[in-house]
Amino acid sequence: MAGLLAGVANVDLFDPSTNELIVATKTLTDSGINMAITGEEARGGQGNILLGKYYHDSSFGLTLTDQIWNLQYLALNCGGAIEAGSDIMTTEQVTVATGGVITVTQTPQAFTSTSGTIGWYKLSTEDDNAYKKITFTNKSATVSTLAQGTIVCVKYVINSAGAKKFTVNADYIPSTVHAVMTIGLFKAGTTKETLSTSSRIGDVVIDIPSFQLEGAQDIGLTSSGIGTVALSGSALATFDGNSGCNDHGYYAVISENIYGVDEFANVSRIVVGNSDIELATTETQTIDVYAMYNDGTQPKLLDNSKLTFTSDTIGTATVGANTGVVTAVANGTANIEIVVTDTNYSNLTAYAVVTVS
Repeated sequence: MAGLLAGVANVDLFDPSTNELIVATKTLTDSGINMAITGEEARGGQGNILLGKYYHDSSFGLTLTDQIWNLQYLALNCGGAIEAGSDIMTTEQVTVATGGVITVTQTPQAFTSTSGTIGWYKLSTEDDNAYKKITFTNKSATVSTLAQGTIVCVKYVINSAGAKKFTVNADYIPSTVHAVMTIGLFKAGTTKETLSTSSRIGDVVIDIPSFQLEGAQDIGLTSSGIGTVALSGSALATFDGNSGCNDHGYYAVISENIYGVDEFANVSRIVVGNSDIELATTETQTIDVYAMYNDGTQPKLLDNSKLTFTSDTIGTATVGANTGVVTAVANGTANIEIVVTDTNYSNLTAYAVVTVS
């Protein structure tokens, strides 16, 4: 069905090994699909005419930008694992005790692996560039020049159990996830009036079993702006049951789901794959019935439970009413009528001829 793809997509990213949902994006500012393939021209003869083309280097990618910050986005781009708990910088206001002792409420941690447990202080009345280094023993540091009762601001590192972190390795490899992209499909009118009253009629769903993030992340921040996070990447070839006999794999499966449209809505006719059946007595065979479409869609093997099978000569051959299993009884010929069980599509019929000998 013709329609309009409009708005941004929703994208779900799953862990390909556990199938756990990692992130669900609902706030993208842009989303796009990019397919490309390189073509080499084969030319020859007089006038160097075009004889054909050889295609190679195919690609299938997504361009995604999210308005909302999510640490998982960076972790996926960098191939990092998020850990619970992290050392973070905190600032605290402290009143100096006797002897210039500055005691903070939380436990200071080492600033670097070689720095020891240090922090920085300044008078509450000073500018931020006035911070001076101090060294902690447990929770306290001493500055002998500070008078008792002086109010100071102290910066130091603590371990926050509620924080999360991931480490960006110098040789990081972007993560590969299972991506499912859903785009709204809207009714398209044929005139200006009907086009302006479009409504959502379905979805286009793009399923990419192996999607690798680009690994590039450029977050620009301004005093009046909001940073966005990129989730762009490329599909990797997948080799599974959806490949069929194609040993080159596939990038994605694109589905169009129109709301309220059932299985037979776009079927033009049904046909029997083995319409001339020859059996010996007591032999059985299942009838295969296919749905045919007039819009270029490939034929589909139907579930026989959705069909009704009737034999006109049960003395020659019987057939399961909703299984399509034919059983030869005695020599002769029987005609099998197949009708879609749903009365809304009872005009969809096909026939098979069974010869028993």
